[in-house]
Amino acid sequence: MMLRYSTVLKSVTLLILFQITAFFFHPVNTFGQRYLQIEKHHTKTKLKYTTGDEITFRLKHSDQWITSVISEIDFAHDIVRLSGYTLVPDSIAAVRSYNPIVPPALGGALWRSGLIALANTLLYTIAFQPDNSKEFIIFFGGVTAAGLGLTRLSKVHRIYPIGKKYSIRLVDLNFYIPTSP
Repeated sequence: MMLRYSTVLKSVTLLILFQITAFFFHPVNTFGQRYLQIEKHHTKTKLKYTTGDEITFRLKHSDQWITSVISEIDFAHDIVRLSGYTLVPDSIAAVRSYNPIVPPALGGALWRSGLIALANTLLYTIAFQPDNSKEFIIFFGGVTAAGLGLTRLSKVHRIYPIGKKYSIRLVDLNFYIPTSP
């Protein structure tokens, strides 16, 4: 007895549809992420730290900056476990963040290439004394200066004081599918 192709295709399609439906109704937790989030009041500015991120912070009633890696965020008990520390987010007074405005490689590449082009322009000017050398020197000097400025911008370490302009909280983005009793 020979099965027709359309019959086999229909049975395979029904089997796949059944497996997809069973997958969506399986009663287990599907995990998202948990964040330690710093928000600026009345704006959309957010800074998020998750498990494995390095954070530099200062505790209330202390002047010492502590750098540690987040090992676990316990949303149910409102606790953040760091390597060597366990703390409540309300005990953090300030967070120092290395969040560059521009990528550091962009500024470095720009000032190096500008410096090379400026050196070539100076050598060409000394050797051949063209009429338009002044414009090239000004242009490549500006490229070099812009690259140095972008390099300085990429090394900015911002401090977020908690309480005045910023608030800190734990965010749980897990989806909990209810299980039947």
